[in-house]
Amino acid sequence: RVRIASDREQTRRLFFSYSDAVGVYVDGRRVFVGRNDADGRYAGFLGIVGPEVDAVDLPLRKGVTEVVLAIVDKAFGWGFKARLDSLEGISFQ
Repeated sequence: RVRIASDREQTRRLFFSYSDAVGVYVDGRRVFVGRNDADGRYAGFLGIVGPEVDAVDLPLRKGVTEVVLAIVDKAFGWGFKARLDSLEGISFQ
């Protein structure tokens, strides 16, 4: 969970990878759901966190927006990586 403070209304692209499944929520509204379990979505990786091949646009309002990555662990642990396309005009709380 992260709270992103934006100086204006804007859209930022969030690139991410995860294991085993994920839901991405913006202010409580689901904007993405995906799975990366034993079928190994990432070439050369088997149900682990690989390169950031998934992306979703985050609608940021002026002020604070809460973003949650809800990770599902089916077995052997969980994890995720995430990065934004730009940090211009935003900070984290």
